[in-house]
Amino acid sequence: MSNEDTILKEYFQDPRIFADAFNFFLAGTGLQVDPGMLRPLDTDQVLLPFGIDTETRLERFRDLLRALVSMTDGERTYLILGIENQAKVHLAMPVRNMLYDAMQYSSQVQAADRAYEAERQTAKQEKRDPAAKLQPGTEFLSGMKKGDRLIPVISLVIYYSPDPWDGPRTLHEMLNWEDGRDRFRSFVPDYALNLIEPAGILPEEFSKLTTPLKQVLEYIKYSNSYEDLLHIVDQDEEFRKLNRQTVRLLNQVAGAHISYTEQEVEPMDMNKALKDMIAIAVKEKDSEIRDLQEQNLQRARKMICDGLTVPQIIDYTGLTEQEIQRLMASEN
Repeated sequence: MSNEDTILKEYFQDPRIFADAFNFFLAGTGLQVDPGMLRPLDTDQVLLPFGIDTETRLERFRDLLRALVSMTDGERTYLILGIENQAKVHLAMPVRNMLYDAMQYSSQVQAADRAYEAERQTAKQEKRDPAAKLQPGTEFLSGMKKGDRLIPVISLVIYYSPDPWDGPRTLHEMLNWEDGRDRFRSFVPDYALNLIEPAGILPEEFSKLTTPLKQVLEYIKYSNSYEDLLHIVDQDEEFRKLNRQTVRLLNQVAGAHISYTEQEVEPMDMNKALKDMIAIAVKEKDSEIRDLQEQNLQRARKMICDGLTVPQIIDYTGLTEQEIQRLMASEN
């Protein structure tokens, strides 16, 4: 596991951060995920496909998985929530998440089957009738009773880049519909990603986030523009009291390069540190631009001596016609 993966997983071990991500994404549903109602689940998912021997299995490892029991409008809600962290676009993400979800549903079916078998064995030892048992036929074959229902699984992908997600967002986007195959589209079930991408978050929507995840996603969204980044760092008071975990995450996934020590007392005032870091980055960028400009001027001088035309020099160096004319005048 890479250092980046480790830091991201550790960050979302905090149930408040985990809940904040889902409350943001599910804001329109009326569900409020209570961090205290989240329960860790095993992220090692093993699927024993139906109809083959038990020696054949598929195994996948999810980033984070939690069970939720919540009260909504007086009704108890059961959900299984999973987070997949992506620093880069994964071109097969719809298939990958679809497999994770299918394995989770299969695990629920297998768990039900094991529970009925365990009850049957216990009842046999205690010489009583099972409290619940599978009827011969379809129930026994399926490992479930007709009234059994599975718990819904919601998988959420969080993308840590200022650039838009330019990979497939649905299974249908990954399929080849050419040569007449499009007429079968309605018969092929689709699968869509649940995706949080900072580039797609409107400025006013960040207020829905209530933990330092807000500052992480804000920083990433504006990290391509030093002017915008300085503005949000200056305006958001929470940047003055970031914890070490958030700073470590910003350094790892956003290239923040913020200096800190593990012994610093929390929370840390990162406003000045961020501004200093941005100012240094701006200075380095300006220096790179000046160096590139000087290199282009040197190339143009040589091209002038070699007798190249002004349009040719513009094509090779990117200099303007006025800059080239000034160079020609200075050479004379």
